[in-house]
Amino acid sequence: MSNEEQTKDNIQTMTDFSPISDQEQKIIDQALKDFLENSTVPCTSCQYCLPCTVGIDIPALFKIYNHYLITKHKSEFIREYEKIVLDKRADQCISCGECMTHCPQKINIPVRMQEIVELYENIKST
Repeated sequence: MSNEEQTKDNIQTMTDFSPISDQEQKIIDQALKDFLENSTVPCTSCQYCLPCTVGIDIPALFKIYNHYLITKHKSEFIREYEKIVLDKRADQCISCGECMTHCPQKINIPVRMQEIVELYENIKST
């Protein structure tokens, strides 16, 4: 607040304050639960994890995976995943962890690669 008018405006905003209702709290709780269940990989595509020891395109895989987690479009996930050259896919990960030492987001990349492999296999088998 940089002047008296802003101070008065802020005070007025809180004059008729009432806490959220139980119903509103339930909606917020459900939204949080939904968000946490569908959390994406916090990859910023900085590429510090590259080059991967075995040549996996980690940021590209996370981009495809995150898009699926948000949209749940199975056919699109399969199509985009299969565009990636075979030797750069998630199933090539040897879990060496070298990428993790460079990741500023502290992503457990080998675990996430395995999630991508499992998702791909599950969708393909249905």
